[in-house]
Amino acid sequence: MILPRGIAGVTGVVVAIVLLPWLSRAGQLSGTINATYQRSTREAVLDTIDSLVSPESSIESKQSNILLNYQDVLFTKNLMRLGLNYYIQRDELADRWNVRPIYYLDLGSAGYQYSGSYSPRKVVSTLPINDSTSIETRTYIRDWRNSLTLSYSRLPVVSLTYNTTRYFDDQAVRTTDRKNRYLTAQSSYTVGPASANVIYTNSRAENRLTSPRTKDKYRTLQTTTGFAGSSPKIGSFSASYSYLDSRSTREGLTPGPVSTSHIHSVAAMVTSRQVLDLSATASYSGRFNVARSAEIGTTTSDQNFSGQVAYTPLDFLSLSMTKNYQILSQAGSNRISENLALSTSFTRFLRRGFDTRLNWTRTYIQKAQGIDETQVADSSGIAAPGGSNYTDAFYTSVAATPYRRSKLLADMSIIRASRPWLRSQRYQSSRSVSVSAAVTRNIDGRVTATYVNQGASLDLFHSFARSVTAGATYMSGSNLNCNVAYTRNDVNTFPRVSNRVVSGYVGYSYRTAYTIYVYMNRQQEEHPSPGSTIESAVSKPRSLTAQLQLRLSLRSLLAVSYTKSSNAAASAGVAGTHILQVVYHGQF
Repeated sequence: MILPRGIAGVTGVVVAIVLLPWLSRAGQLSGTINATYQRSTREAVLDTIDSLVSPESSIESKQSNILLNYQDVLFTKNLMRLGLNYYIQRDELADRWNVRPIYYLDLGSAGYQYSGSYSPRKVVSTLPINDSTSIETRTYIRDWRNSLTLSYSRLPVVSLTYNTTRYFDDQAVRTTDRKNRYLTAQSSYTVGPASANVIYTNSRAENRLTSPRTKDKYRTLQTTTGFAGSSPKIGSFSASYSYLDSRSTREGLTPGPVSTSHIHSVAAMVTSRQVLDLSATASYSGRFNVARSAEIGTTTSDQNFSGQVAYTPLDFLSLSMTKNYQILSQAGSNRISENLALSTSFTRFLRRGFDTRLNWTRTYIQKAQGIDETQVADSSGIAAPGGSNYTDAFYTSVAATPYRRSKLLADMSIIRASRPWLRSQRYQSSRSVSVSAAVTRNIDGRVTATYVNQGASLDLFHSFARSVTAGATYMSGSNLNCNVAYTRNDVNTFPRVSNRVVSGYVGYSYRTAYTIYVYMNRQQEEHPSPGSTIESAVSKPRSLTAQLQLRLSLRSLLAVSYTKSSNAAASAGVAGTHILQVVYHGQF
């Protein structure tokens, strides 16, 4: 474990003082220890004369984490837990250790639960005065966190959270002195189908350098009530109402205006039971907001109405009609939009092992008094104002198991807009095929291809973008695992954008004693050159990662990993990076 001698001594003293008085009471002591060492080496491009990176530079980092827990029973059925978490990190550039301790106290029983923590720490920084002089400043941080939950039968559940954070420095004339406070109170209660919830928050950020002190205050109060019920003869019904009141202000040397907001939200939904293969659903939601700041008020609202009727005459055939209506109001103007959707779905097994799905949906859209009027493209491809429009969406898929331990999935979707913004966006189509099969008892293979296209006419033989993925996996019992994958993505823009990735993985484990794996990734990217719209640039990033995990005992683990990455078309003067990391994890 990576610990300086002084910090190790202080840690031992604190642990003894805090925890030893309770050891005689037959409590339970447990903990975890984590230590990490990492060394990063960067190599500069040798033929880059003006590179700002040295031919080889190394950075070391060391950090440790110690977590101690002591648990005991106080009085009758009252559980107490004391915790100590020490986070230690080495700052190589400043040649010092940074320490962050956190102390925990948890109390709990059948009706309450309390959790508290306190974290004192300091941040050391160097401020330059001139080219040859600098001063070292220390900023102290004190962080308190408290939470309490009360939960008793037949009574509302109440929870409280109170956090404070203080920042100040050690200068004679302070440059940092502020305090943040956050309070949350929440209560919820449920009786049968009815429920109620109340949340109150109060936060304050105080700057103590000014006279008078500057205080930014923010307060919210939210109440929610709801009801939900169902009947096998009628259907189901649910409704909810929510009110949110918020207020923010600034007090002190530079006071600011008081900003307030009042938001009312209403939602309701009714669903009928199925009668003669018919079912219906209706819903409404509304949000009304009244905001005011600096004697300027705004009022906005958003209301949505929706209704749907579904008809299912057969198990594999369904028809539905959906009507949506929306009203947006702001600054005295209304924007009204409505759409009607007709859809049908067909699902049928053609024969044993083949599952076919067909779906067609037509949506009619109409807007009134909208800022964005519906557009229709003329013969030249330029959009012009028009009336209502509709969109057809067609989807079909086939899922099959032609052979044992093999799967085939093919799907296609086509979207047609009657009045698109541009003629080249009238048709949008996508096609994909996915095949997976067991080549042998231990080898599985897979191939997936996806094609996407759009244009003024329907074209199912060309594509604007395509993606192909192929891979194979080899597994030998629980010891050896190998995987190889190849991915290629192409977008037919000008210039062309392309990406090819080859990756491989090999892992081996011997019982629980050790595990070793190696991962390799090699790419070739073709993308537009910076500052050019016709030329392409090619880069070839590569990476190799190897890791060894040793199980030292039932509660301790040691992991050693090495990562090497490089880029054939490197930028910023860095050609490659080597990272060596050693991690130890132990429990007691």
